[in-house]
Amino acid sequence: MSFNQIFKSEIINLPRLKTINCHAGKLPFYRSRNILNWVLINDEKEFGITVHYVDEGIDTGDIIL
Repeated sequence: MSFNQIFKSEIINLPRLKTINCHAGKLPFYRSRNILNWVLINDEKEFGITVHYVDEGIDTGDIIL
């Protein structure tokens, strides 16, 4: 969570059962970093967290929860 680098596919594919990430925002609406800033700027009433599989994109993997 809040990692500041993009993993290469060699790292992403190391675990036998895939790599997961806990993202501090509702995907796909809030990708990348500093999510809370955008939630406040957009006057959102709720803040969410997404658990998703990691792929080669930035916060683009299939959502688990």
